[in-house]
Amino acid sequence: MFQAKITVSSVKSALHFARIHGSHRDRRDRRRASEQPDELQKNLENQ
Repeated sequence: MFQAKITVSSVKSALHFARIHGSHRDRRDRRRASEQPDELQKNLENQ
């Protein structure tokens, strides 16, 4: 549980970092980044 919270917060901060510093990246990368939290949520529910 605790480890999952750390993972989610680190992913959120990584996405935030990427949004600030990678604003001119591919739309494909941004779409992939926006899909990942859903996958994380599924993994947390499966555990």
